[in-house]
Amino acid sequence: MSEALSGHLLPYRETSIFIYHFTNMNYHYTTAVMDTHSGTTNAVDDRLISSDVLSGCDELAQQTGINIAFYLGRAGIDRGALSSAGGLLPFRAVSDFLEDVAEAENMPDLGFRLGLIQKPLQYGIISQLPAISPDIGSAFANFIKYQKLYSQSSHWELIVDDGFVFMRRHDVAQSARANPQLVLLSVTLAVTAVKAITGQQWRPTGIYFDMDSFAAIDAMRRHFNCPVFCGMLHNQIAFSEDDLSKPIATSNPALLFVLTQHFDQLLQAVPNPNDLTSLVFHNIRSNLGDHRCTLDWTARALHMHPRTMQRLLIEEGTSFRELLQKARVELADYLLRLTRTPISDISSLLGYSNVSGFSRAFEKIRGHSPTQERLSARKMRP
Repeated sequence: MSEALSGHLLPYRETSIFIYHFTNMNYHYTTAVMDTHSGTTNAVDDRLISSDVLSGCDELAQQTGINIAFYLGRAGIDRGALSSAGGLLPFRAVSDFLEDVAEAENMPDLGFRLGLIQKPLQYGIISQLPAISPDIGSAFANFIKYQKLYSQSSHWELIVDDGFVFMRRHDVAQSARANPQLVLLSVTLAVTAVKAITGQQWRPTGIYFDMDSFAAIDAMRRHFNCPVFCGMLHNQIAFSEDDLSKPIATSNPALLFVLTQHFDQLLQAVPNPNDLTSLVFHNIRSNLGDHRCTLDWTARALHMHPRTMQRLLIEEGTSFRELLQKARVELADYLLRLTRTPISDISSLLGYSNVSGFSRAFEKIRGHSPTQERLSARKMRP
């Protein structure tokens, strides 16, 4: 699946050029370092990846006795990244860290083992779309459509061929070395996520890897109860085309309608690259309900220091907190008016730790409580 990129060249300082790319609203920076003698530029991909990809490393280290701090330091990753959810890390650093551990500790199944420890569907509201879709086919369609809003390092495509469906994984970010551990981790999480929304009885007809044989192949076959193949052309998961029509027990049509409308707006609304408020607000709306929706995460995604970003926002007459509250209340309006989703669930979806906090924030902006908003909407219906 190809990605259409359109770039805007921003003014540069000294010898660095920052090229801003829009990929269906998933933005990242590419730093191009200019040779001042020749005038040529060499692009270096600075895509980021969630620090959540390393969740479970501490637990695995305790099980195996690995000195995880040594490898983190060598990759330039702060140890705190393992315990503070929602951080951003350079893709290359994470890939190198996992490969170093796998090679030095003779643990070629590292990615698979981490995948079994981690939780699937852990990216806030957007990751809940498959679970509230009417059937498996719709779940995959929603995942494919909106994946660029939350993934900078890889993407998936759906291929239907001769009675089989193939979920194929592609790397977007590039590393100087192969990254089989991230592939193992990603595929393991994908299969686990499908089982989570379809029921534990579901199993793929096959799992395929482009790497040579690896130590986890037999364990993976046993765990997922399906054939696993190596040395193939692609990294992909195969299952029967009949599975696409299987209903999902947790389907919620009204909630799905509202959330897809919200994310459709994000896909269509290109933020002004010269307007920081626009960029920050778009990032917040993309990550609502996710622990990535923080000042620190957003600043790093925009390659800024948090204090610098906050200062510039204040100069533009707003703040990160104000933009976060605005985004939350806007989506809450739709959920309260158009769905029967319990207010407690809406609060959780929007990233509040409790209902009272949500109610106070909503009433501060709207002048009345979420309950009153819902009752008012019901009275207006024919």
